[in-house]
Amino acid sequence: MKEKTFTVSDPYGLHARSASLIVQTIQSHKGDVWITVDGQSSPVANGKSIMDILILGATRGTKLKFRVEGEDEEKILSEVEALFLNNFNEDSRG
Repeated sequence: MKEKTFTVSDPYGLHARSASLIVQTIQSHKGDVWITVDGQSSPVANGKSIMDILILGATRGTKLKFRVEGEDEEKILSEVEALFLNNFNEDSRG
């Protein structure tokens, strides 16, 4: 099991498009991913469910803890980290 925390930097928070990118990234790998707001034990979102992720209500500045279990742990965390670092490619949209 591996864990890593990421901070939401988008002014609109973690919205449908960014949540969808997280789900697509996680679904392309084996392993289970659970997401919580850092410092809280619930709600717990399944990283393969866009609805679960949106229910977290992550606004700008929210710290999200990703817990990955199973195969591809490092790869999943690396790819999710790239999404957060690149602000989900929001800056490149026209």
